[in-house]
Amino acid sequence: MTSPSFKKVFQSSSFTQHYLQDNYERLGIVKSKETAYENCYSVIYYIKMGNHFFDDGSKSSLAIQPVLLFYGLCHWLKAAVLTVDPTYPANSQVLSHGLSTRKRKKKGYYFLQDEVRIQKEGLFPFLSEKLFHVKQFSGEKLSMRQLMYGISELEDLLEQLFPKKIHPPTQHNVLNKNETLKMLSATSNNELPQILTYYALLYQLSMICRYETEWWGELLYSFSSNDLPLIEQFLSISTDKCPILLENFFFSTEI
Repeated sequence: MTSPSFKKVFQSSSFTQHYLQDNYERLGIVKSKETAYENCYSVIYYIKMGNHFFDDGSKSSLAIQPVLLFYGLCHWLKAAVLTVDPTYPANSQVLSHGLSTRKRKKKGYYFLQDEVRIQKEGLFPFLSEKLFHVKQFSGEKLSMRQLMYGISELEDLLEQLFPKKIHPPTQHNVLNKNETLKMLSATSNNELPQILTYYALLYQLSMICRYETEWWGELLYSFSSNDLPLIEQFLSISTDKCPILLENFFFSTEI
């Protein structure tokens, strides 16, 4: 598969500055040329660091893969935010992940039964509002089951692993097929853009990988549940899909 061009072209300061200036002028930002110059290298560094994390994650063992992929995606998304909000980060509150999870996994834990909670501030709600004009409600929960069932590439595997399960009614309708990251037409609080689905799932897996060593080790080496093939397939899909979504954001003409 050809590497998405955004990973390369944003290594040019000339290209990056002109790209930002065009965006800022289109958004009506005053002093767009000066602002583009000021933000040019921040975008370059976010993209470059994202490349390092994500590319290493794509080749790494499953044991540490979620952490590398999540932080790679975070860096790319911060670059994306700077193309529409030149003041980012305006305060320290937007630097947190914007999601929280239960600290300890109980006995009999299954990944699909877990959930994350949306925080009032942080990158997740900030991305949703800045890139999609969708306000997320603080305290609202996102189910891993709902998010996994919203990824079309997982449908066949989910049907094989859970043949008698009925797709759950979703609190969020995940935008998946034929959507791009730059799709800004979401008007309902019940719509979750696809890149945020990947963000939430990778966030949760990275937290488990880092802080739930006992359960993570059991998952990797005991082969005792359906979680392992599902998580492994999701991570494989993520390595291909996340760069495509970012490519579409940076260069798609769809609004």
